[in-house]
Amino acid sequence: MNLINLNKLNAKKKIILSLIIFFVFAFLVSSFVVLSSINEIKNIKNDIIEKKIEIINYIKQEENSSSIIKKINDVKPGVEKYQEYYINKKDELAFITAFEKIASSHDILQKINIQFPETQQEVKESISLELNALGTYKNLLEYLSAIESSGYFISIKEVGLTKQNSIGSAVLKTNQDQDQNQGEERKITLKIKAEVYYK
Repeated sequence: MNLINLNKLNAKKKIILSLIIFFVFAFLVSSFVVLSSINEIKNIKNDIIEKKIEIINYIKQEENSSSIIKKINDVKPGVEKYQEYYINKKDELAFITAFEKIASSHDILQKINIQFPETQQEVKESISLELNALGTYKNLLEYLSAIESSGYFISIKEVGLTKQNSIGSAVLKTNQDQDQNQGEERKITLKIKAEVYYK
């Protein structure tokens, strides 16, 4: 029946109906295209905002990196001058030799207990050091002073002095032996527990 009614419409009404159908179709097509374009533009806008934020963050990181590098370069000369105060990982023997020279130059009998790391995984910032020294009071004071000015960072944790009962022996001596030893200075044992720093 609709077909019959369509045939009965005059030309003017057919043109108007065709135009209405065309505009509705054009509107639907353009709406589809425009809406998809708007969504795409919104996505592009969001991507641009994200990239802008990334660039700003990158610039801030670069500025921070530049300032940190500048600070490191400013501090580096000060740090490098202190490197000589650490025990070098490749030259532990130099540390022991230096302490042996200090002891022998002050007429001190010395025993050094130190455990250097054997592997790279065991390396620590500081290492325990124990020094046992035997000598006269004056020589031990000079020895301590020499250790203090030795050029190594040493953090002394404990110091102990013990007076020896007799020179070289714990056995009671005769009066004659005691008379001979009265002119000699008594020996003192010095025990130092400390931390030395390792690089």
